[in-house]
Amino acid sequence: MEPIDPAGIPDFTPDMIPMVSGLDLVNHWVQQQQQQWSEDFFVGEDLDTEPLLAKKKLSNAHGLLASESSRSIHENLVREPNIPPYKDPVYEAQMALLGSHQRNAPEGITANSQALIHSLLNTCEHQVPQHSLFNDDIFKVTCEKLQGENGARVIQDVSRLIVPSAETLATFGETGLDFLIEGVNQRWYSCEPFYGPPPQPHYSVGFKRSSFTEEQIVKLLPYIGDWDCTSHFLGSFSMFFPSFTAEVKCGSEGLDVADRRNLHSATISLRGVTQLFKQVGRAAEVNREILAFSISHDHKFVRIYGHYPVFKDGIATFWRHSIHEFSITALDGRDKWTAFHFTRNLYSIFMPMHFKRICSAVDQLWGGLSLNLDQPFFPLNMNDRQKNFTLTDDDPSTATATCRPPGMQGESDSEGTCTVTGDPTSTTTSTSEYPVHGGNNGQTNFIVPDVLDPAALPAYEIPGTEYWRFPGL
Repeated sequence: MEPIDPAGIPDFTPDMIPMVSGLDLVNHWVQQQQQQWSEDFFVGEDLDTEPLLAKKKLSNAHGLLASESSRSIHENLVREPNIPPYKDPVYEAQMALLGSHQRNAPEGITANSQALIHSLLNTCEHQVPQHSLFNDDIFKVTCEKLQGENGARVIQDVSRLIVPSAETLATFGETGLDFLIEGVNQRWYSCEPFYGPPPQPHYSVGFKRSSFTEEQIVKLLPYIGDWDCTSHFLGSFSMFFPSFTAEVKCGSEGLDVADRRNLHSATISLRGVTQLFKQVGRAAEVNREILAFSISHDHKFVRIYGHYPVFKDGIATFWRHSIHEFSITALDGRDKWTAFHFTRNLYSIFMPMHFKRICSAVDQLWGGLSLNLDQPFFPLNMNDRQKNFTLTDDDPSTATATCRPPGMQGESDSEGTCTVTGDPTSTTTSTSEYPVHGGNNGQTNFIVPDVLDPAALPAYEIPGTEYWRFPGL
């Protein structure tokens, strides 16, 4: 190998410093000589520009989807280059730079969330399991046997006594839990990760696809896509809006690692709900409200957290509220059932309320959007075809557009036609873009609720995709 000629190495200049999320972090630190990061570097989620529609999963060089390749090679060891693992404290710092924090926001949570926490902690109406390893006469021996054991042993022996299974409770006849679905060590291949590879919680709970009505699923389809898409609204393909995760880690730094894993999962949960409510103009309703919960535990200690968004100037940042931290072995096991009662209250109190809140927003999504990522998209600038508009509907609450793209399905009309029916007095002139595809005979129908401001809806840029354009109605 020939020696490197120093003369061939260019002088270092600040513009060589890599950009992170559009911010020259290192250069800022060196030139300004600051001892802490400026608040400007905590990016957060720009809800006006963040794409929300489902996206195709990337394929590798062998033609496999990333999720398939990961599953077949090493399920538990997926790593992306330059992403610090959960065991590295740098992961917390990078998450904070991106807008997700392992602490309370200065504003804190709302009074409603404080009341919710009080209810979840202090309601103890559920019967605890009989003949378990937490029985008073063998509890001490159980804890001694788990000393020094790994996480798999802790999960096997006591995890379901700390975090009970939602689906098992439903199987044994507990009413009102059939709308929940759980995942056990299931990687969230259908989610859009926040930072790094998709999470793989030891235990997670969300909402079943079948819990939503057919009309709601139709409205969600553009945002969830097919099995080979990623979405802000999914964990796994069958889990909508995951809202609770639990992680088990042992060792000297085990709970800190569990906290970081939960942070990533909870951030994805928060982002999905905040994006949904932003989409229907109701972001203020979830500001500073706890929208997800997590539990980190080992054989002895338990940490319970609530996670919530804070909105500022259209940017959402994500924060964590510490609810309770305790030892199940202290005071002869006085608190050994605390997390069990909390989790069951979470299923019976928080989850139904949260599901109802989500459904109310889904019902307001723009209905009738037809999206097929496998079919071509046909551009049509309706501002250039005003002659084709007819505004005859007596009910101004909705507007319907029926369009035919040029030359589709053998049609001879090379220019294409479009008829819009809506409020004839509408004076809105802004234009929004939505990806759609033709239906039967080249027809595509849209129903646009007038409660939405089209100017506030973002234009989603999907690589290689052209768009229909519709004027604001």
